Amino acid sequence: MLTANEEKFLLHFPAGKIVKIQPYDPKTSEIGQGIIDEVRQVLPSAEVVMIGSAAMKIAGQNDIDIYVLAPQIEHPELLPTLKKLYGEPYHVGRNFYEWHFERSGFEVEFYLSEVDYEMGRQLKVTEIITNDPKLAEEFEAIKWQYNGKLYRDYHRAKYEFYHKILGD
Repeated sequence: MLTANEEKFLLHFPAGKIVKIQPYDPKTSEIGQGIIDEVRQVLPSAEVVMIGSAAMKIAGQNDIDIYVLAPQIEHPELLPTLKKLYGEPYHVGRNFYEWHFERSGFEVEFYLSEVDYEMGRQLKVTEIITNDPKLAEEFEAIKWQYNGKLYRDYHRAKYEFYHKILGD
């Protein structure tokens, strides 16, 4: 069963959006690591992480999800440097900044975010799946099952899997 916040988040996706799953491409991980290194060159003490399929090295949408994690009080200090690297944010939320750009033909979603409850869960899910080949295989099978289907349904299935592996 999804939380109220998860149900609400699903409504952010366009109703007719279709998901396209692709085999894991090692370039996604390489490019993601390159972006992490790029950020660390200018913000050496920043916590920069990659999550999602590129980090787990499994099939997915062949996009790259990178996060600079910092308490919200530090965002004004970090933001000018990130704007120099990636321009103005695509979206500004209550506790995050979001950029979208392309790198070597791959879509990158880049965030400056605090570690709230949801982000903490994402980090834990990435860690668990990355370190458990059986769970990675099971998660990848779920992704393939939703290839060509509605993005909301795909994302709902991902949330349900997260609940399963987190035991809640």
